[in-house]
Amino acid sequence: MTLQDIINYSRKSILNDYTIPYAWHDDELVVYANESYMTITRDAKVLVDSSTAAVCQVATVAGTFDYALDSSVLYVTSAKLLSEELLTLNVAPTPSSWTAGATVTGGTSGKSCYIKTALTSTTYTIQNRTGAFTLGEILSDGTNSADQGTAYPTVADSSTSPRMLLKTTMLDRNRSVPNWRSGTREKTIRYLLDYRPDYITFYPAPDAVYTIALTVIRYPITAFSATSMSTQTPEIDSQFHHALIHGIAWQAFLKPGENTQNHKLSEYYYKLFRKQIADMKVRNNMYEANESTNGPLAAFM
Repeated sequence: MTLQDIINYSRKSILNDYTIPYAWHDDELVVYANESYMTITRDAKVLVDSSTAAVCQVATVAGTFDYALDSSVLYVTSAKLLSEELLTLNVAPTPSSWTAGATVTGGTSGKSCYIKTALTSTTYTIQNRTGAFTLGEILSDGTNSADQGTAYPTVADSSTSPRMLLKTTMLDRNRSVPNWRSGTREKTIRYLLDYRPDYITFYPAPDAVYTIALTVIRYPITAFSATSMSTQTPEIDSQFHHALIHGIAWQAFLKPGENTQNHKLSEYYYKLFRKQIADMKVRNNMYEANESTNGPLAAFM
């Protein structure tokens, strides 16, 4: 369902709001939809992301411990240090291909990477990428340029042995290594989430530029808008779109007014809303559970 479908269904099938001027304006219903959307993603933790570069990739700086997380991030479930990546173009550099040892920079993003190996004229093994490239930008090593199409360049993990970072805490670091903030720069092996609010901290401080790939639980990146509602689709699974509808109804029936306020209906739809969030949690628990079978029990001698 699109946002327009959700608003129309809420208005006509639940709120019985058929007559213009409507008792609930589109702007109001979209505010209720956004509140429901945020509640679902916060409580049910249904938006798990490892592919959105702006959210899930951190480019380290030598000697820097702390890096701001995207404002949409609720929690980091894992972090992986990539030793190398595969850069794919749809238009090869001209007049010549890039060679090993070249530094390539994006004309729009300003981000750069080191060419480790030229596999073909449009695929390269890269290292030390300083951030996400912009789709459609021109990449250049200063002599040879590649003007990319709207869906390129792409970057994917090609590490033969990526390093999974271990999660630790500030309490553990303070107990184990009291001077951990002033230690030697090395290849990062751990990460913390509790040293600085809304930041991820790497330990030891990185000794070079690395790409850290995160898997995160997050909020929606973009809030719903009352403009062009037919082009907006919730990121949550379609089977749970009715939770948004019930969340809208719960809030809509709290609006003061003879034709709008109904506390009993508000309570009814709130209970439906929370039930669907509970169902999402059950599904998450099943997905995250490990299958196991008990071995035979040893007999008493």
